[in-house]
Amino acid sequence: MERIEPTVAHASGDYRVEVDAGLRPRAGFTLFELLIVLVILMVLLGMGVPAFYAIKKSSAISTTRSMVQAISAAIASYQTKAWVTGVQTVAGGPWQSRAYRMWDCNGDHLLDGDPAVDPLGILGTADHAAILASGYRGFIKMAQPTIPKRLIKGGHVVDPWGTPMRITYSGDNVYAADTSKLFGTAALGVWSAGPNKRDVVTGATDATAKSDDITSWSRR
Repeated sequence: MERIEPTVAHASGDYRVEVDAGLRPRAGFTLFELLIVLVILMVLLGMGVPAFYAIKKSSAISTTRSMVQAISAAIASYQTKAWVTGVQTVAGGPWQSRAYRMWDCNGDHLLDGDPAVDPLGILGTADHAAILASGYRGFIKMAQPTIPKRLIKGGHVVDPWGTPMRITYSGDNVYAADTSKLFGTAALGVWSAGPNKRDVVTGATDATAKSDDITSWSRR
């Protein structure tokens, strides 16, 4: 191979060395090298994203299990088991004493929020006004469970997937055909619809809908 010697030129009394362009160091990457780097990055990304979501899902399930137990413990330790108040169904009419189930006054199987901001679903206007006037303020304000603030929305306790936490009582037979022994001595069950957000409350009764529910009772 022919060696190219640098040439020396004289300019204004100074000497400068002119090096042939072929001897200058190459800068940057070739297109092929950039493609190799991109392929490697895509492979790493493809491996990392599923792992990230798996870890995130596992963490959410663990958080929900802890929350279900915290809710169950708060309910068990609360002295009042039923909320009794007077209701006047007709203006000027007689007052009637009514008892409501604690934490699910309207029977929609969602933990009650504060009736000041939560209409309590299917309850009529008279019942809602009576409960509000009686001092009932829902699960969060009254039971004061240890729940992360990020999981309290609109006065309701929600799971990490944004679905309100559920509650049912023994004898409701909502979660199963016979719940008389399902909850044991607790006499009630608390659960999350899980990652798929489907359960009996949403009208899904198939086994797939229940498969990822996170419950306060054993599902063996």
